[in-house]
Amino acid sequence: DYLPASRLKLYEAALNYILDYRDRQKGLEPLLSAEDALRVLAPTSLWMQEVVQRDEVEQKAMQQQMQVELKTLTKRYSAEEFCKNLVDRAGLLVDYRNREYLFRHKSFREYMAGLQLLKECGREKRMTTLAGYFGEDWWNEPLRFFIGQADAAIFDAFMRELFNSPVSAEITQKQQDLLMTLISEAPQISIDALKSKLMEPETTLNRQRYLLQCLNAIGQLEAHTDALDVVKRFNASELSKEPRIAAEIVKDPLGAEYLLIKGGTFTYSLTKKREPVPDLYVAKFTVTNKLFREFISFLDAKESDVARELPLNVYRQQLFALAESIKGFSGWLQGEQQLSKRFLSYYDDDKRFNKDDQPVIASWYAARAYCLWLSLLERDKDLFYRLPKEMEWEFAAAGEEGRRYPWPKEKGDPTPKLANYNSNEGTTTPVGRYPEGATPEGLLDMAGNVWEWMEEWHDNDKNFRSLRGAYYNSKADALRCSSRYLSYVPGDFDDGFVGFRVIRSSHSSSS
Repeated sequence: DYLPASRLKLYEAALNYILDYRDRQKGLEPLLSAEDALRVLAPTSLWMQEVVQRDEVEQKAMQQQMQVELKTLTKRYSAEEFCKNLVDRAGLLVDYRNREYLFRHKSFREYMAGLQLLKECGREKRMTTLAGYFGEDWWNEPLRFFIGQADAAIFDAFMRELFNSPVSAEITQKQQDLLMTLISEAPQISIDALKSKLMEPETTLNRQRYLLQCLNAIGQLEAHTDALDVVKRFNASELSKEPRIAAEIVKDPLGAEYLLIKGGTFTYSLTKKREPVPDLYVAKFTVTNKLFREFISFLDAKESDVARELPLNVYRQQLFALAESIKGFSGWLQGEQQLSKRFLSYYDDDKRFNKDDQPVIASWYAARAYCLWLSLLERDKDLFYRLPKEMEWEFAAAGEEGRRYPWPKEKGDPTPKLANYNSNEGTTTPVGRYPEGATPEGLLDMAGNVWEWMEEWHDNDKNFRSLRGAYYNSKADALRCSSRYLSYVPGDFDDGFVGFRVIRSSHSSSS
């Protein structure tokens, strides 16, 4: 009769209905109330999760396990009666080959295992063993259900044990995603353990990175802006083991950072000659969904502190004037009256690609329109924003020494620690997740994750725009600084692998 407001409430409501309310609707007395049934099922589920480690369990073994709890209830039933009820009336268990039981839906067992973990978390060393399970696929869902019901003290205790555990010495991208999921699903949060561990001088570089990632994620929550204060204090201290970026850093009107790449000469792969490149301010990351959605909100005429001084009609006039000067742009714009819909990422509602800190998937035209918007927002009218030229991008990636890959030569060929490629993750990862793959100046994700739009045409007939940088399914060779994607038309963005990085320039230097 109602729609549960969360995943946890959905499982709670479904189990209450299956175990109790459905019988009452039919005028039947439930064998046990849902509350009593869960007193038996929750420890049994955790036993299956932790001891049996299988979805199917021998019937007598399950009944013996259940009987321990059934004996404690004031309403006494045998395990055989209880299991028969769960199979025949509740439909929660399945009698498998007359020898084993399994839960009709695995996630019901995982939810109830999470319930039991919450009851047991105060036991000695229980949190230590639980933190040790982090990153094992078998434990992902029970951990989510556990944290989703934890209070701030339990969340804090789990984080303390996790970052003291050997499992957090080096965690994969999928484990980092799980960590972000636990933070987003926790109903209450304390940052005490995270802050304390971050400020310990002996905390390793890797753990510092994961802790900062957690605190930044928590800091985005309205009630926890104090987490960002911790990050600022840490970055201003001498505790950080992160190599210091020597490059000058500036910010655009949205707060995105650009690093100064000092000019020089290098052997350009397309001409095979030494070519000069001027000083460049290159965006540290590709444009994220969060930044691009600011642009879409502006097009929808939504109130924004960033764009308050730029009237939408002024932007539209400038945009259509720009479109007239670029082959195909005006025709492409006419395909949709509402600009926000025309430029909105095709993947804005796709959970694989639409997280705030993932790179936006956008057409070349949308990227160009975004750059124009940034330029009009910039108060210094001598500055503007644009897409990089191929030679500029390659110089920023390869440097004067002509590196084969963006990272320092001593790190060698691509590995999963350096970049998102070769279907290792199966989708885009949040920007900046591969600090080991940064250029010496500090540019991130120059190889892998998403291909990046370039300013130039790829072909003489002006049908395709150039792409650089490779994407999450690319093979290792495509991660080379000199690699180019064969062809992509500027209006396309529906294959899930093209984003863009912005250059901050000046009118005098561009001329």
